[in-house]
Amino acid sequence: MCVENLKKNLRYLRRKHGFSQPFIASKCNKKSYTTIQKWESGDAEPSLKDVVLLAEMYGVNIDDFVKTDLENKETSLNPKKSQKTASLSSFEQSLISDYRQLNTSGKEKVKAYVNDIKGNPSFTEPEPDEKEEALSSA
Repeated sequence: MCVENLKKNLRYLRRKHGFSQPFIASKCNKKSYTTIQKWESGDAEPSLKDVVLLAEMYGVNIDDFVKTDLENKETSLNPKKSQKTASLSSFEQSLISDYRQLNTSGKEKVKAYVNDIKGNPSFTEPEPDEKEEALSSA
């Protein structure tokens, strides 16, 4: 296997689809998410059975999954999308991943909570022009 591309693709596709390492571990019938960490770091390699399962889950060709740097391929095909994704921090990506794993009821609770705290100025960022005013008055 092309370990370098495979480990990059494992992480890239997991994040792209909004999945956590524990979620992938459960789909691959692994006891712990540390197995997924090891795959993504290149410290261990998934079995062929796991590669086939993940390629099907992500909807990618096995050959591309193993041999092609899919993130760079997609970036070159769609630069606007890559700029949007690049602007998210890993924490923001993690929040999105966690949100996607919730059922409808959980998602509704998150939306309600976010709407509640958005109205509280102590929890929101000032608008860009408000930041400039605050800096100039300081």
